Amino acid sequence: MRQQVNGTVWTRFSVGAAIAVAIAFVWSLSAAQAQDTMSTEPGAYAEGAPTRTSESQASVIRLRSETDLEAVLATDGWRAGPFFIDSPLPDGYPAPTPPGALELKVYPSVRRAEIDSIGSSRGGFWPLFQHIQRRNIPMTAPVEMDYEGWTSDSPPERSSMSFLYRSPDEGEAGDDGAIRVYDTETITVISRGFNGSYRITALNDELAEVEAWIEASDEWERDGEPRVFGYNGPGVPRNRMWGEVQIPVRKIIEAGE
Repeated sequence: MRQQVNGTVWTRFSVGAAIAVAIAFVWSLSAAQAQDTMSTEPGAYAEGAPTRTSESQASVIRLRSETDLEAVLATDGWRAGPFFIDSPLPDGYPAPTPPGALELKVYPSVRRAEIDSIGSSRGGFWPLFQHIQRRNIPMTAPVEMDYEGWTSDSPPERSSMSFLYRSPDEGEAGDDGAIRVYDTETITVISRGFNGSYRITALNDELAEVEAWIEASDEWERDGEPRVFGYNGPGVPRNRMWGEVQIPVRKIIEAGE
């Protein structure tokens, strides 16, 4: 099946490409509405905004870093050196992890529209795009991919793609055909920021960094499947594309505690 978008004919493309296309295409179509949202809602980009809100600062702990980059909230989006995110994050989300950094992060509940990716990831992108258009939901970043069974040594068995609502006050929870709209639980993760391709075959080294830190920790243990955040579309040069690889964790409870 061939699909034409903005003059480009797409055939089959990878999960990583789907993340990039989702951000660029959907955000471009809803840009005007998003601008209105950004100018009026709490947490919108504003002149003189701090590099991180107090809530974000409290929910991020830098574990180590191979770079001096810091995520800074500018008037037009998030920046970390040459890397840039121009779509708003969901309300209350912590600052993006800069490429080369490893962080412990706590994410609040978020309303998400999720669909299983079966075969070509295009099968997840188009229903999600149609869903937010029908409901008049502005695009946010990141686009999230969750991978069941993925390790740095083996490919995933299943995956799902999610678009995240800016606020849980937007839209309604419940099923929309094959799409599940629901509010997540608060989650703690170890996150590795990266730049480059969103293809999972290119991210095994990043995942291995997260796995190794968790394995060596005497305070935290793994508590879920890996996920990838993609912040940029295909209009951004590949070496400037910004993302995160994350694994959920929980505190290790010692016997007798």
